This record gives sequence, structure tokens and C-alpha cells, in this order.
Amino acid sequence: MLDLHCHILPGVDDGPKTLEDSLWLAREMAKVGFSEVVATPHFMAEGAPLKPEEVIRKVEGLNQALGAEGIGLKVYPGMELYLTPELPELIAGGKVLGLKGERIYLIELPLTQKPPWLTFYLAEIIGAGNKVIIAHPERYRYLRENREEIEELLDMGVVFQVSLTSLLSGYFGEGSRKSARWFLEKGVLVGTDAHGPGSIRFLEEYLKPEVFTNNRRFFEGKSCEPVTLEIQGERQKKKSWFKFF
Repeated sequence: MLDLHCHILPGVDDGPKTLEDSLWLAREMAKVGFSEVVATPHFMAEGAPLKPEEVIRKVEGLNQALGAEGIGLKVYPGMELYLTPELPELIAGGKVLGLKGERIYLIELPLTQKPPWLTFYLAEIIGAGNKVIIAHPERYRYLRENREEIEELLDMGVVFQVSLTSLLSGYFGEGSRKSARWFLEKGVLVGTDAHGPGSIRFLEEYLKPEVFTNNRRFFEGKSCEPVTLEIQGERQKKKSWFKFF
């Protein structure tokens, strides 16, 4: 399986803090059947933004450690980019990374309120010959409750990526969970959005090859197919959510 949204690199964002933590997450991912993962640390333009060369260096170091430990997981560079008016220029100037080093950009939107320039800057990025993947659209209420907006973005060429963490009852809310199911049934990309080994344990019942098939299809230039998940009992998880990541 290929995971295209994962916070597996050590010491760059809110994912693993140390190399040992990253290896622990990698072991859990390999154990459930992942063979490839795109590292997507958070990138925000303000402050001291993450540099592409730092991500590439971390990926190379992690892959070397995985080989030394005999863990059958290959890590590729990428970023999860927060959308701001500066992002099109940063992409054009090579200041950020696309998934697997390609011109495919995983973009996170503002969470609670739609900015008036959202469509404009996404169109600018796509118009420059790039592909745009919107990360976890199910979490943006202003988007998931506006099917016309979704259709407009699809017509622009935007691809959506559901994060399986949204399926966990009580974590991101019932609205996000239902929306994630809706997006999956329409045919989208899928990511774990894992930040640590606990993520994989909680998501284990959803980590099946058929759930992640669209990820490889996308990189092969093929269209996404509907994904149907049977969630046993649609049950509430009773474990402590603060241990999730």
C-alpha cells in the first residue's frame, strides 16, 4: 500500500520527535502492509518555513535507517502546504516540495472560514501546470456542506484526499466522519495522516489494500474509483483520544 499523507519525519513538525519515534511508526506501517509512504510535514509560509533541502535530507536519513533496521518501507519527500496568497509564488520558485518530488501539491485549506481568494489561488497554481490535491476536505465545514463548491473545484482539476483519521467517531466530529464516507464513495485519494504509531493502531480496521488503490492509480494517470468501507458496528472508540497521535 502507498500512503500519500503521513507525518513520519523526525523533528520537523507535530509528528515524531526523534528518529527512534519515526522508526517505531514505520514498523507499525510496514506491519499492516504499507510498502511506500510520502512524508508530508507541515509547511507554513510565515515564521521560519521548512526548506525543501531539509525535508530531502531527513528523508534520506530515514531511508538509510529503515534499511539498517530491515524495515520494508520506502519514504518519499513531500509537504503538506498551507494555502496562503504567497503559495503560488513559492511553488513557482521551487521553495516547496510536491509529492514524490513531482509537480503534485498537497494543500491544506484554512479550517473554519473560506477565504475569498481560495479559488483564485488554486486556479493560479493549476494554471501553471501543477496538480493540486486538497487534504482532508471533510474537515472544512464550509466546503463539505457546499456541493456546488466541490463540483467547481473538481471542474478546475482539483483532486481530494480523505484522511482516515476523520472516520474515527468522536475525534473530528460526526460531520467530518459522514463527509469522509461520502467523499470515499465518490472516489478520492486516501491518506492516514498518521503522526505516530498510535495512529496506525486506531486505524487498523480501515487499512486495507482496496482502500488505498486510488493512490497508485493517481500516480499512474488513472481516474479514482469509489471506495466502500464497512465499519464494524460504526462503534464509538472508548480509548483515550489524547493518546491517538
